[in-house]
Amino acid sequence: MLRSISVFLVYCFVSFNFVGRLSALEIEPLIGMIHVEAGEDSTGSITLINEKNIPVVVDFLLRDFRLSGSPTDHKWVELANDSLQIESKQKISLNYTTSIPEGATGEYSVRIRYHEKPQLSSSEPALSIKTAVSVPFYAVVSDTERYNCKVESFQMNHELANEAVIIFGNA
Repeated sequence: MLRSISVFLVYCFVSFNFVGRLSALEIEPLIGMIHVEAGEDSTGSITLINEKNIPVVVDFLLRDFRLSGSPTDHKWVELANDSLQIESKQKISLNYTTSIPEGATGEYSVRIRYHEKPQLSSSEPALSIKTAVSVPFYAVVSDTERYNCKVESFQMNHELANEAVIIFGNA
């Protein structure tokens, strides 16, 4: 029984270490939220860090990400690259440009798909696992923010006159 438990623990340890190495692409910010002015173009960047010990090629795709009332055409954002090679432990920027139409209101949203492909050398093991992650990216048009929530409860603290508790829920 003790042997079975020790074999299981070794298996778990190896599995956790292996899984941690599958996708070692660090994305900052993981969820993009920018404030923009209607009718103006703006630029920015997303930082990517390759935590692996081997180079990776990362392909980028934009996909519509539907939120209630949000435009679904992702042409409001353009990535500077379709693909980047990131060396081991390298930090690199993915630049983007946003073009929000005149008179736009609310939030624009898109998913950015990062498809990571390890570039193995002859000295690396033959196992190559490709990973992909899609993360949301939002542009909020300044002064037209929408808050789709309702107040579920409101309580004043009678002991402290300057303290209130408000609980919001999705509308």
